Amino acid sequence: MGRVSFDNYGRWARGGRLSPTMMAGRYQSQADAEKLILSDVLSKMALGPADDVIDIGCGSGLLLIPLSGLVRTVTGVDHPDVVDRLQRRFSAPSVAFIGGNFLDLDIDRKFSAAVAYGVVNYMSTVYELHAFVDKAVDLLAPNGRLLIGDIPNQDKKRRFLSTEAGRSFDQRWREQMRGLPQSDAPEGPVDRHLLVYTDEIVLELVLRLRRGGLDVHVLPQPSDLPFGWTREDILVTRMPA
Repeated sequence: MGRVSFDNYGRWARGGRLSPTMMAGRYQSQADAEKLILSDVLSKMALGPADDVIDIGCGSGLLLIPLSGLVRTVTGVDHPDVVDRLQRRFSAPSVAFIGGNFLDLDIDRKFSAAVAYGVVNYMSTVYELHAFVDKAVDLLAPNGRLLIGDIPNQDKKRRFLSTEAGRSFDQRWREQMRGLPQSDAPEGPVDRHLLVYTDEIVLELVLRLRRGGLDVHVLPQPSDLPFGWTREDILVTRMPA
């Protein structure tokens, strides 16, 4: 998360009145679809009991809590207030927490897997995005995997909405949103100057990482995820030693 959004996120999270789903910037009505994110992440990252995972931007524990019983260790990183809130509702021997902005932290160990789900959405600039991803990649052990998840690519959204199926979906979505109570709408650290993702930015990042000797792929999301039609993931794998 970018530095501006990070500070705003901390102030917002201290309120403590929102559900975990809404803390993640989703509609409360998407709570069931949100549960499907874990299986998608597990299949893309091929996680198992030998993995040591760092969850960058662990939030309310959507991934961290179930992963704690599936992998060897999980380290959650987020704003100190968010970490404190999560620790008060969950702890396990396999879990460690680090409070602070990932961009400013010194983490002196390697991980077999790293996940940053719905985090790069809050970057302010391409420079900040590249700094964030470079730092995450540096934490990977040989053969380690990084999933940069839930990227809101506006070009992908435009392509979808240009189709008949996309227009029909959009109409149903707007009707559904009009029928929702105001309390269902996601709130969050909305900043005026967030990075707007396009094909150019996504593919520039892929090319940059590949030039750095990494194996990188853009992966689609299943359509039954909360924003599956308009978002995508990037899977980065460090080469063997």
